[in-house]
Amino acid sequence: MKQYRVLIAVACLWSTAVIAQKKDFDDKDLMAGRAPKNFYNQLPNVVKWVDDERVILFTKAHPDSAAKNWLMDVKSGKMSEPTADMLKGTAPPTKQVAVRNGDLYYKNGSEEKRITNDKAEEKNPMFSPD
Repeated sequence: MKQYRVLIAVACLWSTAVIAQKKDFDDKDLMAGRAPKNFYNQLPNVVKWVDDERVILFTKAHPDSAAKNWLMDVKSGKMSEPTADMLKGTAPPTKQVAVRNGDLYYKNGSEEKRITNDKAEEKNPMFSPD
């Protein structure tokens, strides 16, 4: 009788875990060892704090779009375009690092330099804040 209780408890826990899992990834990609599309995105850079509740970030609105300045409400996470007054004293960074075709690239103004050239996958490159 005790064995049946243990078996039922294990079955209930397993079925709960299966139901709770979301299926966000394509099984074919996972079986092939590929990361899902747009799985790695560049992290946002803090440009400046407008006040205690809003911050200007240099980031992409969508993975396929170009990075630009966005105003984020910290409490809600809502992104909107900052006004010209909010952007006074700010400029998009001239130095950037990005991943293209699996390699790191460093861009300073219009000059671009390839940093890596190997099979290793690069993820979320960013400059150290110090």
